[in-house]
Amino acid sequence: MTVESASAPTIESSSDTKPESTSPCSNGARQSYLSESWKRALTLLATVGGFVAVLGVIVAPERIAPNVLLSVFLVLGLALAGLLFVVFQNLTSATWTVALRRIPEAMALTMSVAAALSIAVLALIPSLYEWSHAEVVAHDALIEAKTPWLNPIFFIVRTIICVGAWVAFTHYLVTMQRRREAAGGKGSHDRPLGVSGVFVLVFALTFSVICFDWIMSLEPHWFSTVFAVYNFSGLFLGGVAVVTFFAILLSRLGPLDGVVRPDHLHDLGKLMLSFSTFWAYIWFCQYMLIWYANIPEETAYFIAREKGSWAVVFYVNLLVNWLIPFFVLLPRGAKRNETVMFSIAILLIVGRWLDLYVMVSPPFQKSGPVLGAWEIFPVIGALSLFALLFFRHLGKTTIVPMSDPRLKESLDHHQ
Repeated sequence: MTVESASAPTIESSSDTKPESTSPCSNGARQSYLSESWKRALTLLATVGGFVAVLGVIVAPERIAPNVLLSVFLVLGLALAGLLFVVFQNLTSATWTVALRRIPEAMALTMSVAAALSIAVLALIPSLYEWSHAEVVAHDALIEAKTPWLNPIFFIVRTIICVGAWVAFTHYLVTMQRRREAAGGKGSHDRPLGVSGVFVLVFALTFSVICFDWIMSLEPHWFSTVFAVYNFSGLFLGGVAVVTFFAILLSRLGPLDGVVRPDHLHDLGKLMLSFSTFWAYIWFCQYMLIWYANIPEETAYFIAREKGSWAVVFYVNLLVNWLIPFFVLLPRGAKRNETVMFSIAILLIVGRWLDLYVMVSPPFQKSGPVLGAWEIFPVIGALSLFALLFFRHLGKTTIVPMSDPRLKESLDHHQ
């Protein structure tokens, strides 16, 4: 099956594959769901993004550094969200997601490359973190008191341990499962529940550390006890939006046509609605408690984001990540409408970037938000690289897990 458009690059099956082998239910091996034109376009965007990032380190390090951090954290979060999606389905014995499982698996399998991009963050420590400069520490008693934790060597060690743990769990929970399935073993239904449970505990600790280190320590005088939970809510919300986006895209263009049904969209819509509301709840908890306590070292964080032109971006973030998705997805029919779901998924993916932008950029753009090549191209490049890796891993096995005995229940899923 080949899906072509005369006006734009499209997703298609590999041209050297027989039509019957490109069916979602095919047992055929490696396939390509990305046309050559899209591959070239995404490769070009990824290359340009990388070039701009390298050039920016030389020409404008104060502009490029926070956006490299944002881009790496964004794609690393999408890989983590895919792994979490698989783990949560394992732990809850969910069957409705079986037909769509290849999507979060392919997201998770981008982890190795996303983890490798962490080297860029480590290389930019001097440009990102004021606590890495001895002269700053010497004149700041509060930062000096935090040096046992906030020092470059320990920072690098923590990053390697945390990101390395995510890569190891991805290898076991996704790669090993795929290998067993391809070898005709017990396959995808032989779910390592114990390892999934352990991962949730490890994730809670390691993700908290990375959030505190990479994002919160950009402003080392500020702290929040719910910051990691806030980031988790945004990470998983963005991850569900990406799963929804690819599920609808692959359904429209052929590979998952007849597999993704309104009942699957309904459940994905409920997840987006739920986690959008959870994100807003944690957003309000953090904001309200700091506003009510009115402690100067805590309020400084929000004061910087509520003055001048930053105030517009600050509240648009709330509008994009909660207010619009909440009211649009409340009706049952909206969650079963492919066009509405596709639009909200795109909105929430943009919202994930916007949320990170509000967290990362204000310390570097005190006079107001600036959007130029240094801010845009690294993010586009990182997302293009993620898309290339996603489709590469998606094509390494059948797009629907035929050996899973729960597949029929998933395909017959009904609200």
